This record gives sequence, C-alpha cells and structure tokens, in this order.
Amino acid sequence: MFLGEYRHTLDSKKRTFLPSKLREKLGSEVVIARGVDKCLTLYTAEGWKKFEEKIEELPPIRARAVRRWLYGFSGEVTIDSQGRIAIPKNLVEYAELAGKKSDDDKEEKGNVYNIVSVGVGDHVEIWSEQEYENVINNMSADQIAAALAELGM
Repeated sequence: MFLGEYRHTLDSKKRTFLPSKLREKLGSEVVIARGVDKCLTLYTAEGWKKFEEKIEELPPIRARAVRRWLYGFSGEVTIDSQGRIAIPKNLVEYAELAGKKSDDDKEEKGNVYNIVSVGVGDHVEIWSEQEYENVINNMSADQIAAALAELGM
C-alpha cells in the first residue's frame, strides 16, 4: 500500500525524484499514466495489470473509450540509479507539472517546478503543487465524513 505525501521538484529535463518509501514498493519499472483529476498515476506492473482487468469489465463501448483516453497517455518508465523517473512531455503538459503554457511560451533551461507525490493506496499520484493545493483546499471534512458514513465508518 502506498501512503504519504512527498514534496519535491521536476527539473528542466522533466525528471523527478521518487522518495525511497515509494521506490521500495514500486520496483524499478513502473507504468505512468494520466489520471482523471489532472494528475499522473504510477502503478507497479502488477497494479497496472489489475487496473487493466477492471477496465475490461466495462461494457465494450465504454472500455474502448477509456482505453483510448488512458493508454495513449501511458508508458513504462524506469527508475534510474538516483531514484528519478523521466516524465514524458505529453504527461508533463497534461498535468501542467511545468505550469500552464500559452502558445508563446518557450521552455527555458534550468527551470525547476514544485510537484507533489501522494501515496493513495494501490498507486501513486503526481501533481503540480498548485493543482494539488487547490484540490486539497477544496475538500471538506463533511464530504469525507459523508463518504465514510456510506461505508459504515
């Protein structure tokens, strides 16, 4: 199970460090994909397989749409000897990890961006710090309590 919140950076080469507590459970090869909440998701190979099996349980027309949306923005990445992963450009842009870009923006070398990795049970999410703060600050204790009450907790 993945737990915890970790704040770190994305460098100009779009690499980020994964904390050792996450790396220990992820292994050296991970699947990275876009998440529905404007974040990225990291799965172990086994976790990704289970995720794929759930997608296949959907009715065929819905499964096709999900596969197109998800698999086109997914890939396998290797954690390097320094504990970093390189995040593909299309995923960096999707999650706005390097900030919002306009058509006139040019990538500048040397820029470093603040990001957050969060353990959320069966996978890890990677967020831009700004988007993560927006999501966390807009969650209410009442919403969480209501969801837990539905589970009888």
